[in-house]
Amino acid sequence: MRAREIMGAGLVVVLAWVCGAVGVVAVADGPQRGELDAFWVTISNAVASGDFETYRKTCHPDGVLISGKRQRTEPLAQALKRWEKEFADTREGRMTASASFRWSTRYGDATTAYEAGILRYAFQPAGGAETVEYVDLEVVLVKQGDGWKVTCENQAGITTEAAWRALQ
Repeated sequence: MRAREIMGAGLVVVLAWVCGAVGVVAVADGPQRGELDAFWVTISNAVASGDFETYRKTCHPDGVLISGKRQRTEPLAQALKRWEKEFADTREGRMTASASFRWSTRYGDATTAYEAGILRYAFQPAGGAETVEYVDLEVVLVKQGDGWKVTCENQAGITTEAAWRALQ
């Protein structure tokens, strides 16, 4: 088992213990699977259309972004400020963007979830070449009254298209 898988599994166990969860079940076995699938479609659609407000609402206000590539953490709110320009550029036709997700691990309960997999992010400035990035991704989510929210997003590092294809 890779170190980040052990760390991610340990984080979920700690979260379950702290939150008093009685049991953790595979997301595939629970009704939240459909909700989470819809959540990721919402994010993909927001990225493709440049809908920053919808995207922002998927993030917990106290959420944390971890960047393995940069070896740093920061509040998601701070990252959103940086990303807002790309959303505006997409919305106004200065670029196109897409985000797709494939999951290798999905589990949780009725109000918490842990998902690990790969993000495929593609962007293309108007008249420019397309850039495609494959990012190893771990996400911890919490369900609140208005839906699922990302509380921790770990962009663990860059991966390959072959790894992406292997998750089909």
